[in-house]
Amino acid sequence: MAAGPAEYAVHGAAQERPERGRKQCAACEFRLFARWVERYVDNWGWCDGIAHYLLSAAIANQPELARLLPPWTASRNRWKRRAAAVALVHEARRGRCTGLILEVARRMLPDTDDLVRKAVGWLLKEAYVARPREVMAFLRSEGKNVPRLVVRIIGEKMTVEDRLQVK
Repeated sequence: MAAGPAEYAVHGAAQERPERGRKQCAACEFRLFARWVERYVDNWGWCDGIAHYLLSAAIANQPELARLLPPWTASRNRWKRRAAAVALVHEARRGRCTGLILEVARRMLPDTDDLVRKAVGWLLKEAYVARPREVMAFLRSEGKNVPRLVVRIIGEKMTVEDRLQVK
């Protein structure tokens, strides 16, 4: 089936990395981008483009929008679940919203979808760089509930000592 104008608009917006428009994203755009994730996203590239660049821009401008993401972790739509984690990566890098990031990660640990697990790993890896103590406490508290794939991804930026603690 050929893609229509809406799919091309989503693809273009997600892939062009609109740094110039980041300051204009707010609640209205957040709702629009959330609909795009639900209706048009069918691969991880589009998902990450929308979540990492567009949804995260809205969250950066209005941090209270991040509170809308935890319910996404229970969605039947794998891309919406993945977007819940990817949209918080910028916040994780800045060391912000750590409690919310860990809540989203905790909700997503039982998810069996590898692409969702990879997003959780990416989110926690970036959070670890800014907040290693909090992420290590989270990993210790969750113990065996943390999938190996997630641990492997987080381990990419961990110190050797911390990596040995989570094996």
